[in-house]
Amino acid sequence: MTDLPRTASLGRILRGKVPTFIAQRSAQLSQRLPEVLTTLMDDHGGKLGVGTSMKMWGASPKTISEYLGSVEEVPLRLADPMLYRHPNSAWPGMESIDEPKKPPTFEFYNQLPTGVDRNWISNVIQAQYDVGASLALSATGWVGTTNAAAALDATMAIVRESRDIVNEKPMFVNLTMDKEWLIDRELRNLLLRELVESNEKHWYLRFWWPEMKNSYGQLSDADILRGYISLSSTAAVEGKRLFLPNSGLTGWLMGGYGAIGFSTGASASDQAFARQRRMGRQKGRPAPQPTPRIFDRFLLHTMDHSVFERLRVLPAHRNSSTRFLTEIDGGSHDRELAGLHYVNAVGDMQGKMAAADRRVVSQRAINRAVRWLDGLGDVDKPTGASNPGHLATWRELPK
Repeated sequence: MTDLPRTASLGRILRGKVPTFIAQRSAQLSQRLPEVLTTLMDDHGGKLGVGTSMKMWGASPKTISEYLGSVEEVPLRLADPMLYRHPNSAWPGMESIDEPKKPPTFEFYNQLPTGVDRNWISNVIQAQYDVGASLALSATGWVGTTNAAAALDATMAIVRESRDIVNEKPMFVNLTMDKEWLIDRELRNLLLRELVESNEKHWYLRFWWPEMKNSYGQLSDADILRGYISLSSTAAVEGKRLFLPNSGLTGWLMGGYGAIGFSTGASASDQAFARQRRMGRQKGRPAPQPTPRIFDRFLLHTMDHSVFERLRVLPAHRNSSTRFLTEIDGGSHDRELAGLHYVNAVGDMQGKMAAADRRVVSQRAINRAVRWLDGLGDVDKPTGASNPGHLATWRELPK
């Protein structure tokens, strides 16, 4: 009798044989993230593809190498150059983000060629391998909506050059796009046509959402979600492997329509690549204390910890714990433990997607949560940011 595999191999992930979960290493409170990855591999074995990603922007080669080197057993290891936020990028969000305290240390951030520059592309790809990535992301970033066809053509020319440099090694087509590429029919058709006609099999597509009403809420825009469904289902029909970085539970939901995997992390920005409101406060005033939050896997939502404590003891609530939630229960709320619990719990959810009909898995979870909420008396229902209002929209999506 042969031993079961510790985790799905990179080859099985790339062939789309297993659902894949990519844990994003957040800038803070991520020292114990390798424990999450180990737990997921131990608990799900070959039924779950496990990956991790770290941003190259704002981090040193040494820091990235140390992290990816500490998780060498994880088959899918990504070093994301995040070229959409290159200093010379046309991404409109550059105006709303804070620059890193230290300038980028990778040489490729010193310039951003307007066309195909083989030497620069090679530097971007080699830098990923040098810090321990097991798979390269193409040297591409933001794809704008102005002159969209030309912008996409120019980007795909860089993808083809990236492929020529990578040669037969695996590579993800790495594009960052506005939500309009999902909503606008003409833009969406351009993207779908490229997806279908390209020889590339693996697509790593990040979409810029509207500002989220709640920092740790879920996407509930029906038009955007339907665009994701069209993209995911087309990829599945055409034999393409779609991965949705920084998409949180939306990425999990799209597994029911054909997406292979997604990434998420402990921070709000790692869970949702969304427009940000620049928050200002009067000089000299301390930052407000963060609200203690926790992810409720049963209700598919992150809520105030006090609300979670009240709801979890109500009849028929399913309490899916993790080792990190157990630590919180044994002491008090801790931000790092809460983030680790979220990543672990969502990884477990993706592990359940190993079933033959992934849409049934997701719909069953949504329906169960909605029925339970509907059965609560008004006094018990969660309100405000603790209310999983996205579930009503998710429940009405195509079955």
